[in-house]
This record gives sequence, C-alpha cells and structure tokens, in this order.
Amino acid sequence: MILDHAFKINPNDVTSNKFTLSKAESYHAIRVLRLKKKDKIWLLDGKGNGYHAKIEILKSNGLSGQIIKHFPNYGENDHSINLAISLIKRSKFEIVLEKATELGVQKITPIVAERCTKTTLNFDRSKKIIIEASKQCRRSKFPMLTKPIDLINYFSVNVGQMLAGVMTSPNKLEDVNYTLDKPVHVIIGPEGDFSDNELNIMRKNNVFNYNLGQRRLRSETATLYSLSVLNEILR
Repeated sequence: MILDHAFKINPNDVTSNKFTLSKAESYHAIRVLRLKKKDKIWLLDGKGNGYHAKIEILKSNGLSGQIIKHFPNYGENDHSINLAISLIKRSKFEIVLEKATELGVQKITPIVAERCTKTTLNFDRSKKIIIEASKQCRRSKFPMLTKPIDLINYFSVNVGQMLAGVMTSPNKLEDVNYTLDKPVHVIIGPEGDFSDNELNIMRKNNVFNYNLGQRRLRSETATLYSLSVLNEILR
C-alpha cells in the first residue's frame, strides 16, 4: 500500500464510500501517472483524514471511485509542534517548509526578525510546497502557514511551551519538562541570530532557550535538527 500514489481531496468530495478528485488532481493521475481502473490510491483531505481508495471511473475532469478504508489522523504525530522560523533566503526557506512538513509540524509561522535580510514571502508558492510535501510523506493534516509577523505579535496569538534556539544558552532540548497537552513552539532566528531586544522579548514571555552544540548552524539546519530531536523526545 505504501507505494500507492497520494492525492489531495476536498473533504466535501468524499461522501459515504465514494470519492471524486478535482480536475487538477484527476489530470495528474490520468495523464501524468497513467493510473488505470482498479488502481489503488491514497486520498488526503488536509483536515486529518486519510483514505485508501480504488479507482472506478477515469475522467480527466473528475476521476472517481470507492473508499476502501478511512484512516483518521493518518500520518500525524500524537503531539503538536509549531514552528516559528525567521525569514531566510527563499531556497533555504522552501527546504524548511518541505522538511518541517515531513517532520510533523502543525503550524509554520514566518518571523520578521530584526536581523532578517528578507521580509516578504510568496505565500501561494509556499502553500503549494507544503501540500506537495504532505502528499509525498502521506500526511492527512496539511500544516497551516500564516502570514509573516514579528515576535511580539507571535506571542500575543500563540500559547504553549515556547522554545528558542540560542547559541549562548547552556540548556538542551532534553532539559525541558514537556507537557503534551499544550503545543510546543520552536523559534529559530535568522543567520545573524536574535537581537538583544528580541532576547529580552523572549525572556519576558518565558521562552526556554536551548543550544544544539558548539557548531554554528545555519537557520535551516538548526530548524531540522531541533525538529528531529523533538520528534525523538516526544514520540
């Protein structure tokens, strides 16, 4: 089953034990992947539902078929991790979007830090990257992507355990007493690290600072390292 192709489906297009794919997904299935009747596929609605299904009718404007089995929360972690990543160069930021999706992050918030060299985001392109990564790794809940905000606004609209990667910190991610009934927020600074003002803001908001060793890591590396360690700790 793991080799079956996965497709995004609108939750409204699954009724009882039947499904219909969108025109774009149908075209990809028929014209690009050359799928046939009776082929089995995965359907992911982005809201936490996965379906194993069988193709019955081949139409490029609406491929349809039968639901074999419903898998609630398919491909999702038991714990909630949110990522607040300072805006970095587009190519590196897009790597973070893809890999953070694969590592189970539920929400991604771009942070406009004081030392960011970039302050804008191609939101539509970023959303597409997240959806494609979700399909590739078989996640039924697509990570939420928010508009870029600064740290003060981030703390005003988010609750949970706040963790920030800071090179000078003596602490490690393993030192945190995690409470799994609250989301864990991972905050990563830009290449130039957080400013003193931002460190003060985080201190006032009870953010736990941690480091990842003596090597100086790029923002995208620190992000993936942090998420990987957290997945191991919280699983």
